[in-house]
Amino acid sequence: MTIPGPIIDITLALGREDAPWPGDRPFALEGVPTSPCGGRTSTLTMSAHCGTHIDTPAHVMDAARTLGDYAPADFLLPAIVVDVGDAALVTAQLLQDAAIHPGDAVLLRTRNTRHGLPGDRIFRTDFTALAPSAARLIVERGARLAGIDGPSADPFDAEDLPAHHILLGAGLPIIENLNLHAATPGRYILCCLPLSIPDAEASPVRAVLWPDTPR
Repeated sequence: MTIPGPIIDITLALGREDAPWPGDRPFALEGVPTSPCGGRTSTLTMSAHCGTHIDTPAHVMDAARTLGDYAPADFLLPAIVVDVGDAALVTAQLLQDAAIHPGDAVLLRTRNTRHGLPGDRIFRTDFTALAPSAARLIVERGARLAGIDGPSADPFDAEDLPAHHILLGAGLPIIENLNLHAATPGRYILCCLPLSIPDAEASPVRAVLWPDTPR
């Protein structure tokens, strides 16, 4: 397989660049020596929502789809990175002119990236997120996945998580905590495979982009 152009890693490094959601179990790595000759066996503890991670409908809805209800191909998609400027909230108006195609992953590059939020190990509550109107537009355009460069698709103080319910209710997984510093606006191929934990509502991912060139 020939990949046209550089691979862009859009994943936060766990334990180095992630800031857990308040109350969630933070990432921890403990290495235990395996023998007198050296080597180790590590133990990981963390929330399923640590770092760059993917949410499925079961995150906000009972008896809804989990990771096991998605195929690997659902996480290998054409993608568009959309820069929405310095808005405090992403609205439908900001996405109106974006060239979102049916089947796309829509990745939102917000002021979070410019303000250094992805990768800041201190959790901040003033991150940019989606208004319900933006979530509805993404669904109406036929997207298959949505992502954002902040810890949640909804604002920190959102009680009913409307953006989550709109996107996940339509079956669109959500990637949160994307590291889009090196991703300029444009079209790409996205690969963001979660761990194979069939009953889980979320999982860390290793998300990468590469340019989507016309054939």
